[in-house]
Amino acid sequence: MLHQTTFLTIYILMITFILGCALGSFTDCLAGRMLNGTSVLKGRSHCDACGHVLGVLDLVPLFSRLCLRGRCRYCGAKIPAEAFWTELVSGIACCLIMYRYDVSVLALRGILLWMVLLCLTLTDLHAWIIPDRLQIAGILIFFGTALGLPEPGRQMLRGVLTGAGLAVSMLALSLLFDRLTGKESLGGGDVKLFL
Repeated sequence: MLHQTTFLTIYILMITFILGCALGSFTDCLAGRMLNGTSVLKGRSHCDACGHVLGVLDLVPLFSRLCLRGRCRYCGAKIPAEAFWTELVSGIACCLIMYRYDVSVLALRGILLWMVLLCLTLTDLHAWIIPDRLQIAGILIFFGTALGLPEPGRQMLRGVLTGAGLAVSMLALSLLFDRLTGKESLGGGDVKLFL
C-alpha cells in the first residue's frame, strides 16, 4: 500500500513521522517517570524546574522546543536537548520502519519494539538500569504480534531460539572478557535484553 504512488508514500511517511515524534516524546516522559518512580498514567506533564503544568502549545513535539528556544515558557529554565533529539530520532526511526515493512503487522511490531528499546536506552543512559517490566513488554509485543503473522508458532520458535542464541553468546563473551580483564563487562540486564 505504501509504495503505490509517490503521493501516498509521502503522505503516509509524514503521518508516521508526526506520530513517531509524539511516541518519542511519550517514551522520553515514560523513561523519566519510571526513574522517578511516578506513574505515567497519572498527572500531567510539567516543567521539572518550576512544576508548572504544561499547556498544549508547550507539548508539540519538536516545534515547542524550537519556538521556546529551549526554555520553559513560565520560568525560563533550560529544557534538556535530549527531549528534542529523542523526538526527532523517534520520528525518523518510525518512518524507516514503516518504509521497510509497509503498513503491516511487522511495521506495528517494529514501532512498538522501537519504543521499548528507546525507553530501555534512556533508563540505561540515566540510571544504568534495564527495567524488567520493559523487557516483559517487549516479549509480549513480540508474541502478540506474531499471532497476526503467517505461521505464528514458527515465528515464535524462531524468535526464541535466536534470542537464546544471542544471550548465550553474549554471556560467554562477557564471562571471557571478565576473566581476561578482571572487571565486569555486562550486567544481568544486558544479557536478559539479548534474550
